[in-house]
Amino acid sequence: MSNKIVLSIIIPVYNVEMYLRQCLETILRHNSEIQYILVNDGSTDDSLVIAEEFRKKYKNLSIINQENKGLSAARNSGIKNAVGDWLYFVDSDDYVDNKFIENIFNFVKENDMYDLISLPVIKVSNYKQKIIQNSNLTLNRDEYTKLLVLGKRQFGVWSCIFRKGIILKYNILFEEGKLFEDQYFVPVYLKYVDIVYHLNNRSVGFYYYRFRDSSITHSKISREKIVQKLKAEFFRDDYLSCLTNNTNIKRLINTNKLTLLYRAYINFIKIDNISEAKEIKKKYFQILINEQLAFRWKETVKTILMFCPISILKKNLGD
Repeated sequence: MSNKIVLSIIIPVYNVEMYLRQCLETILRHNSEIQYILVNDGSTDDSLVIAEEFRKKYKNLSIINQENKGLSAARNSGIKNAVGDWLYFVDSDDYVDNKFIENIFNFVKENDMYDLISLPVIKVSNYKQKIIQNSNLTLNRDEYTKLLVLGKRQFGVWSCIFRKGIILKYNILFEEGKLFEDQYFVPVYLKYVDIVYHLNNRSVGFYYYRFRDSSITHSKISREKIVQKLKAEFFRDDYLSCLTNNTNIKRLINTNKLTLLYRAYINFIKIDNISEAKEIKKKYFQILINEQLAFRWKETVKTILMFCPISILKKNLGD
């Protein structure tokens, strides 16, 4: 690859033989200014066979083989081997629109004044949920944070393009050994962001995030997953709160914590862990009492349900 690398695309792979071909067919392009790094994280199925098949066709695709260390470690390996000015993370069970990669490449090649580029996403599960960006838009960090807290933008790293210089300068890596790793990575990166650019979905297309019930984070709930999810999301919200002086955004973040606690409360009841459900309930009402909150109707409903006896909730959840 003689040309200067503009964009490095990092694809962690672990036992995704059912989805990998579609992913690679949609993202790979014969472009010497794009570097593709596929990190095989100890796959035991035919994922590596499929990856090798594509490596023979694409000179700008390299494969890193490592023992299974988890998604964070695989992404970190990709970061260490990336040489592009911009980094983009693609999950190997996802896919993109036909011209998506060309469009985002052309944009980052021609625009160098932004710190973070936000991308349009479609969540694919039993139905498609679009994160639509109807217009090209420049936002400051507070404006973008507000959209994240309101759920109008995704925390998944596949929904953004990151500047490698910021990642290297401040040694921003993924937390290894933890689930919900994006919740730790994105807020830390945002600390060093001044300008975010939203790309219009009409001009670039969509990234299709495949929501799989069998994935590690979405499979059957357990105490460990409830605890790790709540810990990651509270880290995220606390970190974002420290990054802003905007009172309204801080109130929104505290209100969002009620949603996080409510979800954990219900999940603990589902697995019949009543003692920890009671502890969550205490934290919920502590925040409710101590903070000035930006209440929406959803929070009102959740608060009413939190007043219900656990025995009644447990019976209804069981039904």
